[in-house]
Amino acid sequence: MERGAEKFRQRMLWRTSGWCPIGIVMHRLSNDPLPFPTWSISPAWMEPGTAMEMLMPRDDTKSPSLSIHPPSIDQAKFATAHPIGVKRITAVRLIAPKEYRPIEALSYVQKQGVLTLDSGEAWTVELTFDHGAKGKRKDFRPELPLMIRY
Repeated sequence: MERGAEKFRQRMLWRTSGWCPIGIVMHRLSNDPLPFPTWSISPAWMEPGTAMEMLMPRDDTKSPSLSIHPPSIDQAKFATAHPIGVKRITAVRLIAPKEYRPIEALSYVQKQGVLTLDSGEAWTVELTFDHGAKGKRKDFRPELPLMIRY
């Protein structure tokens, strides 16, 4: 568990550690086997008997953290109205540094239509909510490697 916590700390310190600051959490729609090795972790905050399936190699510091979490029993209780009026993530665009070469898991996730992968100056995630219906955009860089469209 301490090793997992240290990995999380290093991602938080991305400006000085050089680790990728991005984490992408997904839920499975099927139990089909994945075409690459995975590993699991069961943090204390998760329900007993559940685990996160980690898709990137254990010692990879250059790739995003890719994980599949088990579905929550009562996800509806966590749904709330968002202050900017968005309801749903409709697109995820991941911008990787030009020198980054995607790992097999990231290429697979892209082929599954979970995200699009582009090349740029630095790690950034661009989330689009509700297909950008309001025509608005917010760039949180340099504080966070995040842009949103809504």
